[in-house]
Amino acid sequence: LAAPTVTHGEIGLVVLEAGRHLLMEKPIASTSGEARLLVERAAAKGLVLQVGHIERFNPAVTALRGVELRPRFVEAHRLAPYSPRGADVSVVLDLMIHDIDVLLHWMGREVERVDAAGVPVITRAADIANARITFSGRRVANLTASRISLKRMRKFRMFQEDAYITVDFEKRRAEIYRRVPPGTPRSLPIPGADDSELRVLIKRTRAKKNEDALAREVAAFLAAVRSGGTPEVGGEEALLALELAEDIARQCEAP
Repeated sequence: LAAPTVTHGEIGLVVLEAGRHLLMEKPIASTSGEARLLVERAAAKGLVLQVGHIERFNPAVTALRGVELRPRFVEAHRLAPYSPRGADVSVVLDLMIHDIDVLLHWMGREVERVDAAGVPVITRAADIANARITFSGRRVANLTASRISLKRMRKFRMFQEDAYITVDFEKRRAEIYRRVPPGTPRSLPIPGADDSELRVLIKRTRAKKNEDALAREVAAFLAAVRSGGTPEVGGEEALLALELAEDIARQCEAP
């Protein structure tokens, strides 16, 4: 279902009432209340409800499956030039929702505090927004989204005790810089550091030309329908992302 966000709740219920499995464009709905109804209705009818958080299928993200991620600090930027498409909601639901979903996927659900601010520049809702999200264990994420940028950027940077991981959604690649002991094969010296004590191992991933995130997303949906299993990005996960997005959006709208 690809329709204006404000219609997701109403049309989605019609589809589910008709007994049809549903792949819903992100966000799952314009409000968490509507999203909760969709999740409950799909569960009651035994239907698959998958939400199109397509970055989960980006080769840069899927390449990190199996990599131990323990980020302590995350910095994300999602910038784009203005487009009327998606302007019926704030930049939080239009763009930042992608990074919120990926963030919760990698960091978990234990959000302890949210501080956010935004500015409506062209539309009546926030067109640029920033959120600082604190998770349990003093883990912090800083998200910035803008739909009035002169250039495009979709990057996710993660820092953990032994590594720095950068994810470029635009170029569909990830890089892992990991601290390793001296003598590690293919490791490189760190500029300014004692080569006998500290080196870094760099791993780069690149997408194949024929890798298509949308095709992967649809294939995952069909697999869930055929097997009756849990979809890759289910309604409950999408609801959690929307609830956090709503909190951020409310703070952006506060005087």
